[in-house]
Amino acid sequence: MLDFFRRYQRYFFIVITVVIIISFSFFGTYSTLNNVAYHEQVAFTAVDGSSVKRSEVDQMALFLGTDAQDKLIYGGHWGPNFLNDGVIVKDFFQTGMAEELGVQYASDINEELLTRLEKEKRYKPYAHPQAQFLSMESAWNYLAPEVSRNYNALRLSTSPTSPDALNARFNLYMAQRDFPAPAVRQVLLYQQRQYNWLQPDPALESKDLSLFGYHTVDDWFGPRFMRIIAQFVINSAKIAEQKGYQVSKQEALADLMRNSEASYAQVVNNPNLGVANSNEYFNTQLQRMGLDANKASGIWRQVMLFRRLFHDVGNAVFVDPLTYQKVNTYAKTTIEGQLYRLPDEFHFNSNSSMQKFEAYLNAISKQQGPALTLPQQFYTPAEVAKKAPELIQKRYLITLAEVNKNALQAKVAVRESWNWEVDNWAKLTKQFPDLANKKSNTRDERYAALDSLDEKARDKVDAYARKEIVETHPEWLQKALQEVEPKRTVLAVPLKGGKAPLVGVTDREALMASLDTAKLNAQDESLAAFSADGVHYYRIVVLDRSPDLEIVTFAEAQEGDLLANKTVDKAYSDKLSNAIKTDSGQGQKEMLEDIVASLRLNAYAKETLAQIKKDPQGEANWIQPKASQEGAQDKLPPHPALADQWKFIKSPYQADRGDDKIDLADAFTLQPNGWSKVHTPVSGDLYFFQLIKKGSNATVQALDETVHKARNLLSDNAQRVLTANLLRTMKEKRAISLDYLNKQPEMEDAQSD
Repeated sequence: MLDFFRRYQRYFFIVITVVIIISFSFFGTYSTLNNVAYHEQVAFTAVDGSSVKRSEVDQMALFLGTDAQDKLIYGGHWGPNFLNDGVIVKDFFQTGMAEELGVQYASDINEELLTRLEKEKRYKPYAHPQAQFLSMESAWNYLAPEVSRNYNALRLSTSPTSPDALNARFNLYMAQRDFPAPAVRQVLLYQQRQYNWLQPDPALESKDLSLFGYHTVDDWFGPRFMRIIAQFVINSAKIAEQKGYQVSKQEALADLMRNSEASYAQVVNNPNLGVANSNEYFNTQLQRMGLDANKASGIWRQVMLFRRLFHDVGNAVFVDPLTYQKVNTYAKTTIEGQLYRLPDEFHFNSNSSMQKFEAYLNAISKQQGPALTLPQQFYTPAEVAKKAPELIQKRYLITLAEVNKNALQAKVAVRESWNWEVDNWAKLTKQFPDLANKKSNTRDERYAALDSLDEKARDKVDAYARKEIVETHPEWLQKALQEVEPKRTVLAVPLKGGKAPLVGVTDREALMASLDTAKLNAQDESLAAFSADGVHYYRIVVLDRSPDLEIVTFAEAQEGDLLANKTVDKAYSDKLSNAIKTDSGQGQKEMLEDIVASLRLNAYAKETLAQIKKDPQGEANWIQPKASQEGAQDKLPPHPALADQWKFIKSPYQADRGDDKIDLADAFTLQPNGWSKVHTPVSGDLYFFQLIKKGSNATVQALDETVHKARNLLSDNAQRVLTANLLRTMKEKRAISLDYLNKQPEMEDAQSD
């Protein structure tokens, strides 16, 4: 048999070769023809009655899908289309035209956006595995709140094509372009380096931090939306031609070359560029997109026609500078003077906040004089300690280094924890009895027993193992405490109540005893690794301490949560409420309790204003003293006098009529050295103002900025109106249609036959 094949193998080779060539010729040609038919398929009929092929729509969508900024964010010197200077962003998203298209064709894009919304609801932004506070969301909150706000709004949407959902998606796309993945990575890497005890996450260097894993407009909005935009541009270009606009291919090519030159200038010094000059750079980009100069200029010609049509409408908006000059002159009138304002802790915007203040006053002083009078004489710390020990404290100036022992578990490698588990099986089965029922005579059987656990149980076992391993390495804790940069701080320790002075510390007496007996400016052994719960460890050096117990100020009581649930009795509260109403001129009319609370210090504010106006030289008796320079170096800052805490804060203030931080409308009617009335907003923020001089910020530059903003707003609105009008025409003529996407190539071939 083998002899037969060897004898005639030459003929077999010839026959096989002929069959293969014929097969390739037929099926290859068929495939090519089929592909041609697919791309030559008519996509839609434009507003001028001309047929537009699928290939034209696809090429337009491809060309507009990425732009030069995408190149800088993701693509480096190659990748996204740097020949596109940002049509989608500049002409559709920034003007609001994209929203018009999204609303009008919601049914066409709903399915694709619904799929994306379901994925977006499941999405979890990156967070460091050992430090959840180091995350993409924290970076957004600090550096790009627009991303965070629109991210939450989008994920809470129920319908992907509702106006609110579309608005959130467009805004989120724009916001994340301003704070893209590479920038997020740099921020997280920088933050990671700030914690010496934190083991770096190796995945952070390479993990895709793009929001939702999206990179292009297609990813964010779907191919169908991009094809709606492409068809809108093509139709608009034809309408522009009907209106007499003209753009030659040579002009379009020159504009593309200009975009290319701008991009080339950004990367010309890159050693990996791989091209000799800007012409090669331009041609290589076209090759990568499957285009030649003729096709590219044809696409860009339509874009330029579309732009001229819409930009002419936008630029035709007339803004009269004279009108804005008058408004600008009025709005930019400025005032300069001195603002007198109560400290923040005395802004009572609720009855409960006022109740705490009254409880505080009753605890530290005897009530003397009218109900609204603030005390000037106070109990001694010993007297206050008997009935309100939470309002008594001792302060220490210290340097503090903190380490969370649980965070050291990040130092334990996975293999190390697995080995510990199989080597300490008896201890492990005592902690997790379910493991005792499994075969465990050999190491392999123990590994198998551990692998048989469900994910939740295995996580608990691994966490226990890591904790036990850390316990066997006390040197890790010592090293971590030495490596943490200590912070200089004032530690206040109340006798009772409120927040713990240090996390994990509940025995205040023991803490105070250690701090009181420690040597100053030296590392005391008892404070080298101080801990009350075995988790939070502190390295403390005492620099100075207050010699005696002190009564806390109201601000300290608020910050330390020392007045939780504190109130006064009803009789006192009613008496106080009546006094406030009488002082405010309301008599005994019904008033909301929170409104009454906001006026608690109104009488005191009016008295302060009257005294300062009467005796300007005695102003120091009514305003906060300047911060003392004492307490520098290794000395504890002196404690504020209790009677000084509610004195007014005086500060220079300048504003124009556009300032909305405080209401000083009456200040613009004052003459120099005149005084405003006491302002009493419902926030409890009591203040008054002395005018020094008036001026104006109505500069030519300010006027230009105002006119420019107004023109841009009106221009965008005009383009949106034009979009709506053109869409009505296009819909009437069915000049935008995605029906062709549902047809198969074979169907098109059959129709052609």
